[in-house]
Amino acid sequence: MVLPNGQPLRYGMGPQFVYRGNVPANLNQNTPMQQNDISITITQAQEDDIHAKAAELRELIMAWAISLNDDQRAKYFKLGAARLEFDTKCDNYMHQRADLVPPNSSLPEYDKDGAALTRVKRMKASVGPLETLLEDTAIVLGSDRMDLNLRFYHYTEFGGLIGLAGSDAIHDDLHQSFPGRGPAGPPATPPPPGP
Repeated sequence: MVLPNGQPLRYGMGPQFVYRGNVPANLNQNTPMQQNDISITITQAQEDDIHAKAAELRELIMAWAISLNDDQRAKYFKLGAARLEFDTKCDNYMHQRADLVPPNSSLPEYDKDGAALTRVKRMKASVGPLETLLEDTAIVLGSDRMDLNLRFYHYTEFGGLIGLAGSDAIHDDLHQSFPGRGPAGPPATPPPPGP
């Protein structure tokens, strides 16, 4: 026999363990089968405070930020991690050799963009983790709900088998929107006939 903590039951473990006896109730914890990885209550006042602060933050950002649609976003060069070394080298060389900067180009405007970009990246680093926290919390809350949704769905099927009134109708209705794995995709194309 193995105890709930995984430790094997051995002779001489104490007076609460007897030959052919049961595991004592204090060691046999009854854990619920339902997933409950998070249990929180967010009050309306807390939500309202978040919305108010978010509106203040949005107003501060909208004073200088721009918004792009997908087509506009696609047409711009992206200064991502792979291009940072190139950007740094260009910056250094242009400041060392202003005579090589193309005509009709503004090095002060370039510097202004660089300073603003540095600040925007710092702000993103400050605000971004908050979005991740909310997303992670939403994932776990949704998973807890889906766990019971699926248990209920399968229990209605069981209820139909044992004759619980209304189970079949509920199960059939739920089956119409059951979140399956989605379509398997198009069937495989058969190989061309051999010679």
